[in-house]
Amino acid sequence: MLDKEKRIPVGLLTWRSFRDVCVVCFILVVTWKVLNSEISFNVGNLEYSDFLSTAIAFFSIGLSVAFYFKATDTSNQFYDNSYKFTKQISEMLGRIEAGFGEKLTHIDEGYSGLKQKIDQMPFDSVRANEQVREETQKVEQTEEAQKKNIRGSREASTVGGRREGGAV
Repeated sequence: MLDKEKRIPVGLLTWRSFRDVCVVCFILVVTWKVLNSEISFNVGNLEYSDFLSTAIAFFSIGLSVAFYFKATDTSNQFYDNSYKFTKQISEMLGRIEAGFGEKLTHIDEGYSGLKQKIDQMPFDSVRANEQVREETQKVEQTEEAQKKNIRGSREASTVGGRREGGAV
């Protein structure tokens, strides 16, 4: 499928540009305050563990910021993909309905007409019951004839087996 370009508002007055300007201003103000403050910092009094804990603190802050931005990007990508999938399925179902909708209507009308014709046909239940009884009697007679043949064959094989002296 073709990926459409993301629509990003272009211009000077957007939320994205406003946020960027605010962040830059905040960084400039903090930098100005730090540079113009009278802080005396004696590095000789610090031990190795103090440097290590400060480095680990800055690293953890940076790592949490990186995870935040990655999670935001991943969730945005998930929602975009879900939206695209839903849109594609909706379009596909619309095309299926457009392609087959009229044909399905014709099939339904044909089925309704056939059902009406069958319902209008005359049906004699007495005659149908007689035919069922006749068929049942024929099936029973055939079963009896088959049972007789099987019994006769069994008796003939039993008698023949004993004459030859073999066990059955």
